[in-house]
Amino acid sequence: MTNLALYKKVLEPEVGQPEEVTNGVIAGYTGSKGYSHFPFPGTLTIDLEKIYPIKCIRFLLWDNLGKGGKLPNSRRYKYILGISADNYSWEEIYASTEEGTIGWQIFILTEIKQIRYIRIYGLHNTANERVHIVEIEAYDDMPADPPGYIGNKKEILFEQKSLSDSEEVNK
Repeated sequence: MTNLALYKKVLEPEVGQPEEVTNGVIAGYTGSKGYSHFPFPGTLTIDLEKIYPIKCIRFLLWDNLGKGGKLPNSRRYKYILGISADNYSWEEIYASTEEGTIGWQIFILTEIKQIRYIRIYGLHNTANERVHIVEIEAYDDMPADPPGYIGNKKEILFEQKSLSDSEEVNK
């Protein structure tokens, strides 16, 4: 199983340190290095360079644990996670809670989706005016939980599309 987002490009030019978010390094980040950042409200979009069947998306929001910190930071981030095959039509698959969150955000897609673009809409940070993301990963299967995992793990259910009465009559 391969991280399909590894070494892929960030599309937005205003993202600081864009290479950090897909370099595969999830340890050693500090308050000044080892993460990408952008002002909120704003976006960070990863181009996987071609369409892949994706089962799991996960990303690490800065949490103060990168250099062996014992306690997570008290800050909280609010965001929306979006996916797209064409960078035109977007499906927002998750919105963080009103309280916000930090650490790993893990999304298990109950239906494998054909994805080329992954976008994080940064909405808020309780500590300052930037969203800080250490790493974004995408997999065609379910990887083991990352070491030192704290954060959210959610199954994303997709509505089954049923035929309407008129469609059934026309069959």
